[in-house]
Amino acid sequence: MDCFIRQIYIRLLGISANIRKSTTWFYLMTMRMVTKLVVYMKHVDLGNLKVSRLAMGCANIGQAYAGRRPLDEGEAIDLIEYAIEHGINLFDTAPSYGDSERILGKALRLHPGVFRATKVDLCDRKWRDKLRKSQDHLGGVDILQVHNATEMSVPLVGEIAGDWLIGASVYDPSIAKTLACSSKFQVLQVPFNLLDQRFAKLFALARRQKVALILRSPLLQGMLTQRAKSSQIHRKVVDDLRAKFGKTWRNLPSFAIRFALDQRKVVLGSFGDITELRLALAAETISRIDTTFREAVMPTHDVACSDAQVIDPRLW
Repeated sequence: MDCFIRQIYIRLLGISANIRKSTTWFYLMTMRMVTKLVVYMKHVDLGNLKVSRLAMGCANIGQAYAGRRPLDEGEAIDLIEYAIEHGINLFDTAPSYGDSERILGKALRLHPGVFRATKVDLCDRKWRDKLRKSQDHLGGVDILQVHNATEMSVPLVGEIAGDWLIGASVYDPSIAKTLACSSKFQVLQVPFNLLDQRFAKLFALARRQKVALILRSPLLQGMLTQRAKSSQIHRKVVDDLRAKFGKTWRNLPSFAIRFALDQRKVVLGSFGDITELRLALAAETISRIDTTFREAVMPTHDVACSDAQVIDPRLW
């Protein structure tokens, strides 16, 4: 049955690609039908939202990010459309990401079932004006996160209450613990990948506190891809990791994303082009890493790196 459905999916994609040239409306309706009939992306509960396990970060839309040039508007919209066609329904952005919110909002106008996450800087005296602009650009907000939250964010978070989930993006595990225990946040966005596993101890606490987690940077801003070849800081560390698990440069990204997906959380990745996105989507088709292996790569094992210079992009 799976094979049969997959063939229907491929045929419909081929038909819709030809129709796209002449009839945009019919193409969009066909793609909507395809995504309803055939959804390979698994979904999880994030508060009261049902979101795809793989979410798309939009930091590289409208600005240079992670050593990559910014995508232009056409490239960005094509990438977003491709993600939606393949089951991704959560997109994360921020006012500080250049033109990202405007471009994302433009791309999502014909996709009412897609969720929008953005951020607010409560230290900025103009944050209310910027939030209104974010809402206008995006056509609505489903998750509003305090950007780079600290302990000082806790007493202020009541000011951003609204018809959205309240969240925070966090860089420090001790701050994440404070926020999770505050009962003020429904979602926390934290970095987590093969090398940076500092937040692993937060998982059980977040579950007890009923706080959903979004795991960002599964590829360590490109350092778990071929881009690590040109990094003096990361090359040896990543070479050691590849040797340990028998991974080539080609299959390392999918392996890294599969590791993040195996934590049963939403995984947020930024993708420079459709090729990178395809590698991420391929991770959904890879078999789960067995329990013994997953335990072997948790923070107590030497694959997790404690060197801040390696795992914290702010220090690069």
